[in-house]
Amino acid sequence: MENKVRNSGVELLKIIGIMLIVISHIVQTLASNLSSNSSGFYLNIYHSTTNVTTFIIIFLSHFGYLGNSIFFTCSAWFLVNHTKTNYKKILYILADVFIISILWLIPMLFVFKSKLGLRNIITSLMPTFFGNNWYITTYIIFCFIYPILNAFFDKINQRTHLLLALVSFVIFILLGTVYGIFGINALLIWSSVYIAISYLQKYHKKAIESKKFNILLLLASIFGFIFLLLAVNIIGLKIKAIGNRVQRFNNLSNIFFWLIAFCSLNLFKRIKWHSKKINYVSSLSLLVYLIHENILFRNKIRPLIWDLLISRFGGNYVLIWIGIFALTLFLA
Repeated sequence: MENKVRNSGVELLKIIGIMLIVISHIVQTLASNLSSNSSGFYLNIYHSTTNVTTFIIIFLSHFGYLGNSIFFTCSAWFLVNHTKTNYKKILYILADVFIISILWLIPMLFVFKSKLGLRNIITSLMPTFFGNNWYITTYIIFCFIYPILNAFFDKINQRTHLLLALVSFVIFILLGTVYGIFGINALLIWSSVYIAISYLQKYHKKAIESKKFNILLLLASIFGFIFLLLAVNIIGLKIKAIGNRVQRFNNLSNIFFWLIAFCSLNLFKRIKWHSKKINYVSSLSLLVYLIHENILFRNKIRPLIWDLLISRFGGNYVLIWIGIFALTLFLA
């Protein structure tokens, strides 16, 4: 079972994960919601570019799936040792989602009135059912699946477990990274990663916790991802048909995201310390996610804030504003 006193090393990693997610969402708003507003600003993060600032922003746009991979990996590592679904935790999550959704809806009804739209109102009243935050909906479903998987893993031998882990990982992660096959969804990807994590923890726990191994694999994964992104961008400048594929690997299957998340967890778990402040901030990660990624806030307020910033200060210092915007949202 997971320790009641949480390791602040892992909690610090979760804080980093939520910051990566916030940055990614801010970049997505900047790149997709402003062309129709008064600033007229438009940032194309979907095509190859020779502009260094634009390429950095393209790189930042990938942080969301990396942050999500970190969060799930941290959860999966501890869920492997659980035999029952934590219904109390699920109820708390559902309550948080609903309350925050309503708290956003009420002022929005007064501000935007008829412009808000019936669809936004209905989805805000039933946020989890309509998947307003895909991670939350998928996580709740997965909470009912992992006890079944754990029971199944206890009944199969090591060889069968290894074969299952390899096959699912190849199909949903390796091939998913390259081809995006079968319309892979988050639940299938998570399940394949979970099977692999379960196998490694059950049979090779000491081996995978090697500091040297994790540092080398982490650095290789980071540079591998950067190289891949650079290669696609450069090839896209030369070959027109590839020019719009710079976001091709910005998906949850990306093997580099999972390797970075897994190695980071192994390294941060080695930091044996306890900080009430770090643990408290980490405990607010769900609220940070729900508040800044609320469907009304992301569709109505974030574009208005960006429009105001660009209209007032221009787009020359957009990287600085991304940092300030992200930090403000996280602290607010």
